[in-house]
Amino acid sequence: MRLPLEQPKSFPKRRYPPNQKVSLLLSTSQVSYSKDMSDAINEIKRRLSIVDVVQEYIPLKKAGSNWRARCPFHNEKSPSFMVSEDKQIWHCFGCSEGGDVFGFVKKIEGLEFPETLRMLAAKAHVTLDSYRPENSNKKTEALDTIQQAAGFYHDRLLRDADAQVARDYAKKRGLTLETVEDFEVGYAPETWDAVRTHLDEKGFSDQQMLDAGLIIKSERSRGYYDRFRDRLMFPIHDVQGSVIAFGGRMLKDGEGAKYLNSPETTMYHKSQVLFNIHRARQAIRTADAAIVMEGYMDVITAYQAGIHNVVASSGTALTLEQVKLLRRYTKNILFAFDMDEAGQEAARRGAIVAWQLDVNVRVVVSPSAKDPDEGIRKSKEAFVRAIKQAPLFMDYFIDTLAAKVKLGNVEGKKKFTQEVLPLLAALQDVVERSHYVQRLASLVQVESSVIEQALSRVVQITAQRRGSGGDVATSQVPAKPAAATNSQQNVFIRRILALIIQYPEQLAFIIQKLDPENIEDPYFSDLYRNMIIYYTKRNAFDWKGFIQTFPQAVNDDHRVTALLLDENEVISQDINAQTVQLELQTLLNRLERSSILQYIFTLEQQIKIAEDQGNQNQLDQLGREFQHYMGRLNTLS
Repeated sequence: MRLPLEQPKSFPKRRYPPNQKVSLLLSTSQVSYSKDMSDAINEIKRRLSIVDVVQEYIPLKKAGSNWRARCPFHNEKSPSFMVSEDKQIWHCFGCSEGGDVFGFVKKIEGLEFPETLRMLAAKAHVTLDSYRPENSNKKTEALDTIQQAAGFYHDRLLRDADAQVARDYAKKRGLTLETVEDFEVGYAPETWDAVRTHLDEKGFSDQQMLDAGLIIKSERSRGYYDRFRDRLMFPIHDVQGSVIAFGGRMLKDGEGAKYLNSPETTMYHKSQVLFNIHRARQAIRTADAAIVMEGYMDVITAYQAGIHNVVASSGTALTLEQVKLLRRYTKNILFAFDMDEAGQEAARRGAIVAWQLDVNVRVVVSPSAKDPDEGIRKSKEAFVRAIKQAPLFMDYFIDTLAAKVKLGNVEGKKKFTQEVLPLLAALQDVVERSHYVQRLASLVQVESSVIEQALSRVVQITAQRRGSGGDVATSQVPAKPAAATNSQQNVFIRRILALIIQYPEQLAFIIQKLDPENIEDPYFSDLYRNMIIYYTKRNAFDWKGFIQTFPQAVNDDHRVTALLLDENEVISQDINAQTVQLELQTLLNRLERSSILQYIFTLEQQIKIAEDQGNQNQLDQLGREFQHYMGRLNTLS
């Protein structure tokens, strides 16, 4: 895991003016494009070369008619990421991701489609004003309203005499003017209607302010009052850099919460947002690690100190949606929570959630400070050292617990095991789990088999409690050869279809050998079935005519891009029909072999059950089937 901490001192802010209005609500699966929208998308594709766009992110090398690179979406030693300049598509043969220029930018930037469209439209100098969907109005208006409020709060902090307490607090916490401006920190005046009055003068309605979560309807009258009063204000941004909410810190002792966040709105869902993600995402990708903190000040202090791959969960336990957001950029998360009991419990719960998505979890241990903010202000060097030395969470949890529990007696060993087992059950990697089973067994001085039996019971009990919709973080998922076989089958099917596209005259040969019903993947099965329909009606096949006749067969599925790129490792450009058929027959044999292996695995499970039940008749029948398919398997070797 790479942990370079020093990043450039600033990153460009993404602030979009109010008149740049594009839907923020729609995803590619929800959009039915109007003709105008489709025209805009096509115009963007016409103006932008996918090679130029991709090369802004990763270096490409010419490889025949295509371009090649190491995939930016998974770790690989040999480059398998291909870009076709002619077809304006990309595909990675290592992780099977692929698509057009929109798909690449959407994935590498971690954006939704509307934001991707807006970014590429700006790059291509295509105006989108006339393409705005009507159902985006409410959210766009709320964004305009809250952006205006952010400017108002920020200006008050810098200029108002009444904001001196807020300025003193920021100075006391060590914030520079540059940091205050960069994070757009603000001040909400103590009066009841400061922001409402300001926004009213700017032409915003009470309903728009309500939709943005800025005001509250009075229960005593028909009026409204400001939600945030006499607070230091921290704007919360979405991934693209638009302000979508606020966190406000109380400045004086009194009633009310120390921190007050915006309510849930059309644009702000607390469980899906991470403070500072828009600034940190590139640094997270570069460092291949995200440092998750609890509070706004922790993050701001770290960022000011040059540690840029930092985000905050805004005082809540890390959610699955937030982990998914981070997973776009890295598989490594470091928790730098407060060192109190609540912070450690938040780390434990966060680890269980993160493990669901196969994320490596570490914990930053700063024993000399109660929180990261204090630790960094005391000694940035010591905090950086703690990041570099951050232990895996499981090791940290076991070591910390072992120091508290007396392992010299049975009660201590029992308590220790009961605390550790639920976390072991949450681990997804079988090698990692096995390692900690052995470590736990060593600490409590029992055989590993004893821990494995206890762990199995924990997994079963957890699964029973949660039912069929159980949380995968606490239920073991055994390895299934069938799943691997299905994935392998897709590789063979993809290569067969790629050969047919390149040598369409071979479709007649394949039709005699392969039934669509024998293809388990619904997408490839439907694609192949439609190819047969097209061929049957015309007694010929060509790809361009096919996609015009069956556009839905290739719409919005990145897997078809693999069929369109030249797979130089698999497909030779100048081979005769006999050689092509030999290659196709080899692939068909491998396809049948993978299906048989899958069925044999099922037979082995059934045979084991029949043996346990002492059912000799079923054993004889299953044994004959087993021998038959093993014989067929030998002929395909």
